[in-house]
Amino acid sequence: MKMLAKLKNLRSSQLLLLFLLADLFFIFFHILHTAPDEWLPFFSNDAFAITEDLGMAEGFQYIKEFWIFLLLGFLALRRHKKELIGWSLLYGYLLADDMFGLHEKLGDLIGGLFGNSLNGILVANLELDDIGEVIGILGLGLLFALILVPTFLRLKPDARPVFRTLTWLLAALLFFGIGLDFLDRFVDTNVIQEMFKLVEDGGEMLVMSVTCWYAYTLTDQTTSPS
Repeated sequence: MKMLAKLKNLRSSQLLLLFLLADLFFIFFHILHTAPDEWLPFFSNDAFAITEDLGMAEGFQYIKEFWIFLLLGFLALRRHKKELIGWSLLYGYLLADDMFGLHEKLGDLIGGLFGNSLNGILVANLELDDIGEVIGILGLGLLFALILVPTFLRLKPDARPVFRTLTWLLAALLFFGIGLDFLDRFVDTNVIQEMFKLVEDGGEMLVMSVTCWYAYTLTDQTTSPS
């Protein structure tokens, strides 16, 4: 019980620091993992890589996405902030996508519609299934935009700053997760590719930590309706 009381009194800035330190912890071990095996054999396991699906860092990312989904859902349903339902659903989708690779499967499906025989053709250094992924992501982005944009336009001015902050955080996440991933495909040097991957996945982790902390501050500052 004493431990629970201490956790409740934890200041939000300290919580953010813990998130970021955890991210840097995983990034540090990823750097050690990229060293030649004969130098650091203890870190050769792919679980240390932040770029590996179902690795330790990726698992922490899943937890943050799940918490964001819950926190925003709590605000929407229990604190009557219904404008945040779309955001909660968005992070619920991001969690499912990261865990099950939904956009990759969607890309394969869309690519297949163009003809499986064309799968090996390169279009501006992109495979046909990569083009399918882009089309799928744009379609899903349009779907969530149709939910979020009208909601934003109906908001009162004093409620819009939260929406703007969440939008900027999402833009930063997309920059690292999609923008840098796209640019990485045009780089041939292994060292530069590894640097791109480190910045891409490390940036995603840091942005998700800030987003989770921000969602927590919203629940901490918002009082239940009387």
